[in-house]
Amino acid sequence: MIKNPYPGKFISIDGIDGAGKSTQLQFIEGWFENLGYKVYSGHEPTMGNTGSKVNKIIKNKKSAPTPHELQKMFIEDRKEHLEGDIMPALKSGAVYICDRYFLSTLAYGMAEGLSFDDLMADHEEILSNEFIVPDMMLVIDTPVEIALARLKSKKSEKDLEYFERKEDVMKKVSENFKSFKDKFENINFVSGYLSIPDVTNEVNEILNKKFKL
Repeated sequence: MIKNPYPGKFISIDGIDGAGKSTQLQFIEGWFENLGYKVYSGHEPTMGNTGSKVNKIIKNKKSAPTPHELQKMFIEDRKEHLEGDIMPALKSGAVYICDRYFLSTLAYGMAEGLSFDDLMADHEEILSNEFIVPDMMLVIDTPVEIALARLKSKKSEKDLEYFERKEDVMKKVSENFKSFKDKFENINFVSGYLSIPDVTNEVNEILNKKFKL
């Protein structure tokens, strides 16, 4: 793991499926644009070479490999994302906001029985000196029942993705995210139990404290 060595700002947003990440990502985009930054954003898994394969798996269009093989595919996709999009943006001085990053691999992988240490070792092996830690990691801590209700209001049962069908796994994922509070710097938690405006207000306070001069 290395701190961001580039002039741009790197932000990640994580949380369980249905946590409300997309809404806050849009707010953060506007916040940095108002400060005059060029802003880029992306989602993991991507639609790149490895990411497309991962998307087929989690959308149940392809048989899932073992949990470890699946999470290593997420990390391979992350490497392609870093090299193709994130690092070029940061080198140019822009802001890059990533909807899901390595915290999600840890949380979801651990929920399926993998160890924190093994998943971190996989990141170090696959990403090497490209394993950049974001300048700010935002985790939206939303109760599982609320997140699932949001998902089911937007999707039919057959359209739910691999992890979205497993409430027991989602609960473990939620607890795993909470366990990271003392493990990493630059990590910030916001309660997704609040109304969307209240969540946005908390995100705004975090951004002002961290970045506004």
